[in-house]
Amino acid sequence: MLWKIGSGVGQVASPPAMLLLLIVAGLWHARKSWGLKLAWICVVVLWVLSTPVIAHTMWDALTRGAVAVQPGELPKTRAMIVVLPGGKVTAREYPDGETAAPLTVQRARYAVALAKSSGLPLAIPGGKHRGVLSEAEVTRRFVENELKYPVALTEHTSLDTRQNALNLVQPLQERGVDTVVLVTDARHMPRAAQAFTAAGFTVVRAPMAITGGESQLSVLELIPSAPALLVSYDVSHEVIGRFWYAVRSLLSRLA
Repeated sequence: MLWKIGSGVGQVASPPAMLLLLIVAGLWHARKSWGLKLAWICVVVLWVLSTPVIAHTMWDALTRGAVAVQPGELPKTRAMIVVLPGGKVTAREYPDGETAAPLTVQRARYAVALAKSSGLPLAIPGGKHRGVLSEAEVTRRFVENELKYPVALTEHTSLDTRQNALNLVQPLQERGVDTVVLVTDARHMPRAAQAFTAAGFTVVRAPMAITGGESQLSVLELIPSAPALLVSYDVSHEVIGRFWYAVRSLLSRLA
């Protein structure tokens, strides 16, 4: 239930949904002075968030401090690599009509690269929000069938990062594992590492999709684009996610 509430809030509060709703509200009250002002302000904000220079600046600020892990730094015992799936997409050309989303593919490729260089086993958590297959199963099939690497453990019931961590506690403890090498993108890593640390694991961060300095000031960087708006959405979604985790943690302590 909490996952559904958090997911819904995140979708509505992130751009462009909230801005479009406010524009509609402003135009609905256009005869009032504040109505048109609200609509124009939201149009300007939507324009700004759709420009590459602003979107990439926000992304760089959110991922500042992310450092790639070196294979030699990884633990050799009582550890397992945990890769967090990044979604699935409909693909009718496959038997089950689903396949790994691009972000899942990126994370899985990096996790397998670390597993091959370190010799550590690989675990994949992730339940089913919709469709036929869990995200863990979709990712496992990609890893084993296309990357040709065995998956030691999958977990198929968790619906968010916090549940990913909690649902892995028992199966990893049974294998004598107390340290996880956590693979997710740099944007998501702080919240994911916090969730796994709270679950009692020692976390070695292995962020991927580390960027920086993507934006070079030019006229084109000031022109709105759909990819830039998607970056702004991802940043906003992560910020809201971190806030929601803080609120949920507070509510749990008060309960």
